[in-house]
Order: sequence, then C-alpha cells, then structure tokens
Amino acid sequence: MPVRKVVRRSGKNFRGYFPSRKVGGLIGWESIHERDAILILEYTPEVKTFEEQPSEETYYLDDGTARKYYPDLRVDYADGRVVDIEIKPSQKLENPVLAEKLSLVARRYAQLNREFVVWTEREIRAEPRFSQYKALHRQRPRQFRIAQEI
Repeated sequence: MPVRKVVRRSGKNFRGYFPSRKVGGLIGWESIHERDAILILEYTPEVKTFEEQPSEETYYLDDGTARKYYPDLRVDYADGRVVDIEIKPSQKLENPVLAEKLSLVARRYAQLNREFVVWTEREIRAEPRFSQYKALHRQRPRQFRIAQEI
C-alpha cells in the first residue's frame, strides 16, 4: 500500500492507474515515464511483484540534516533481490540540485546495503523490448464486470 497518495484531483501532470494482474490490482502512476516503467515491470518475467510509493525513506544532507524521500517503485525479483526505483526524465537529471539529492539518496541506500536505481526513458523505452511489451498489453484480454439485472 502506498505511503503517499499518487493520484489526486489536483496537479498539472498526467496521473492514472495501471491495471496489474501481477500485483492483483491498480497501480498508481504520476508521470508517463512511471506508467511505462510499470508496463515493463508487469511483463518482465524476473519480476515477482512491485508496488508504487512503497515507503518513506530518510536521507541526510552533508550537514547532517535529515530529509524525507519516497521511492517511485519497489520491485521484488524472483531471485530475492528488492530494488527501489526512482523514475526521472533524463533531461531533469541535468539539474544539479536534483542530481545531488539523488546522489545523497543513493549513498544512504548503499549505507543500508539496499539497492537503489534511477530509470530514465532510455532504460524504460529500450527497443525492441518496449514495443513488444506494449503489444502484449494491447493483446491482453480485457475483463469487464457486467451488472446483472435481478
């Protein structure tokens, strides 16, 4: 269950829900990149399960000040690995403030012996995998609930 609500009425970005059979429910996303990453996780055989906004993490600035961080996704792999993923457009990583923040977050994860990665559109939309997974998703049978009349 997410620790931070992803899909809200306010906000300027695209937001929505992805119907995941792997998770058995709807997974919230707050950017097109996150939606596409969820598609990849849904169809990657090595992925056992995943969740959005899984936890509130604490990282520290160089002066010792504590800051809160919410990973976009947590992925449980079939081999037992657990990886927290941050999704960002590659252009935003050029921002030195954001780059420093993610560096501090990565350092904290390393101190805790936990895995943390940043995915950009380059990793998410790598071809031919991305097109193949999109085609699989389009071909997936849709399930609709039909109200029965009494």
